[in-house]
Amino acid sequence: MVAALKMAGGTSPEGKLAGLKATRTELLGRVAQLTAARQQLDAAADGERAATAAIGELDAAEIGAASEWASMGASGAPPAPDNHKHRELAERLASAQAAAAAARGAGANLEGELAGLRAELANIAADIEAVALEVLETERLATLAELIKVAAHAGHLTAKLRAHQLSIGEAGRHRRDHDDPSGAHRYFVEAERLSAIPLPDPQPLVSDIDAARLQWQRRFGELKA
Repeated sequence: MVAALKMAGGTSPEGKLAGLKATRTELLGRVAQLTAARQQLDAAADGERAATAAIGELDAAEIGAASEWASMGASGAPPAPDNHKHRELAERLASAQAAAAAARGAGANLEGELAGLRAELANIAADIEAVALEVLETERLATLAELIKVAAHAGHLTAKLRAHQLSIGEAGRHRRDHDDPSGAHRYFVEAERLSAIPLPDPQPLVSDIDAARLQWQRRFGELKA
């Protein structure tokens, strides 16, 4: 498995995930082969049942003939059994039983191997889920880094807008302190107008959170597929 991981891209989460999926594909292919072989072995048991049924049908036919002969007064020679057919069916049954016994032994070996493969597939599935979570964590950290960068830029822009409003107010106070009340009033009105304008709120909407949650769930499913 280590070799598969290296060939698929190294030991990064993405590389490990690719390696695990390659191993899973290989195991699933082997399971499919063994399952097909198991179905072929089951045909041997069908042959044994068919041979047994043929003997039963011959016995039933001969019993029916004997019953009919008896019901007609048992006159004349009784119906003779088909010994040749009995020998033929007995040989067929013996051959089918031998094939079925061999098939059961081979089937038991196949079932043991299939059980081991299924257990390994279960472990692979758990590993894939764990590594998929690692990939999601790297994507979460990248999103966080982007958020920090955007938040810092948003902070600078917010500071710039608030500083603009403060500078307008300071210009008004400067004119007031220099005996220019009409000029100061104009600046105070503008500063008050600017202070009343709400700045953008970065808090997400509930609908945005729900949409993002579904995106993360889909991404998790894609990584495990």
